[in-house]
Amino acid sequence: MTRPDHGWGPNNMRKQVMLLTVTALATLVLGACGNNQKSSSDSSTKSSKVVKKAPKKEKPAAKSSKKVATKPKPKVVSDKMNFAQIEKGDFSSLTGTWTEIAGGGNGIGGFQMEVGDGRKLSLTPSTIKTMGMSVSGTTLTDNNGAHKLEFDVQKGALFASLQNDAAINWGVTFYPKNTTSAYSDITGTPKNTQNLIEVWTSNNSATQVFAQNVTAAQFKAMQAKAAQGMHLDQVAQNDFSSLVGTWKNPQNGDTIVVTSQVQNRTADSAYPNAKGAVISGQDVYGQHEVLMNGERESGTMHALLGYFSNKVPGTNVSSLLLVPKGVTASIDDDSDSTQDRMILGGGEGGYAEKAYYLVK
Repeated sequence: MTRPDHGWGPNNMRKQVMLLTVTALATLVLGACGNNQKSSSDSSTKSSKVVKKAPKKEKPAAKSSKKVATKPKPKVVSDKMNFAQIEKGDFSSLTGTWTEIAGGGNGIGGFQMEVGDGRKLSLTPSTIKTMGMSVSGTTLTDNNGAHKLEFDVQKGALFASLQNDAAINWGVTFYPKNTTSAYSDITGTPKNTQNLIEVWTSNNSATQVFAQNVTAAQFKAMQAKAAQGMHLDQVAQNDFSSLVGTWKNPQNGDTIVVTSQVQNRTADSAYPNAKGAVISGQDVYGQHEVLMNGERESGTMHALLGYFSNKVPGTNVSSLLLVPKGVTASIDDDSDSTQDRMILGGGEGGYAEKAYYLVK
């Protein structure tokens, strides 16, 4: 008897299994394709986007461990003279450059002081050297040997002198700023604006004056000022150029006007002078009054005011004392020694009352 086939026979079962297998495979293949399409689509989408990356933050520059060089502050050097140290032979408070601003001595016509030649004083913390002498410690040495020094303070200045007299005496004076007016005619200031060292010797009273740390401009100004003053050496050679100008007496207002015109001695002159500087406004009978040079004495000159020609009757010759700035004519001279002056009458009628000063 043949069993009826209800779909569960062996053949049917194999068909069913095969069908299920085919169906499963198809499902797997379709799934894989779908996944590939999605993956491709996602990849395409991502590739079309521009991704902006945030800029990298720069690292702050590392601080350099190397120190920046700074200009050192200038060292403040004191220019105050230390008298206590100097008296012990310690000159360290005098460091700097010392320039000769004035020099002089006894010569023809007496003592004269003029602007220095700019030479330098040799100075170290323990020695001072110049003009044939040296000071080491508290001893001064010259060609005659070693001499012990003694010190004395007067009017703000320190004076060093030999303890015992010698064939040639010496003196060294230390002037701090604003302590002397002795060289105002050289410096052009009422008192010294720099520290000064004065070296004096009894040999013709030769004197040197050195100033501390004088600038080239300051020294040049001193030279220019000196060149403008009264020059008796020139006057002695009949060069009157340093006298040209208007000289006025502040007491009475009278003037003496020295011109640049020079007159030669006339044949009938009673005077031996070869030339004379013409004085303006004093012509008499066609003759000029002239200033004639004369003898020199103690840094001054005894000049004359008069007329060469004897054809000028009733005129008197006047004595005229020429006194350069910085020179005192005598102990009675009360005129202004910081200026050049002409003393009418030679001082017989007084100095300040008869003094004429250059005004232009």
